[in-house]
Amino acid sequence: LAPKLGHGVTVISESGINTYGQVRELSHFANGFLIGSALMAHDDLNAAVRRVLLGENKVCGLTRAQDAK
Repeated sequence: LAPKLGHGVTVISESGINTYGQVRELSHFANGFLIGSALMAHDDLNAAVRRVLLGENKVCGLTRAQDAK
């Protein structure tokens, strides 16, 4: 439906978003995202937000998380 809306309309995707891949896919159609329960289910909220916004990237050659920081 989003492509049928006129220019200047803000589109927010509000449900079922759990992964970085979903955010990337929907970013072609939505200007923003409402992500609640997918984040609140995690003990480390900051890590959960980073995972959804940036994805989980492995840095080649590093084997410990603390080395990648």
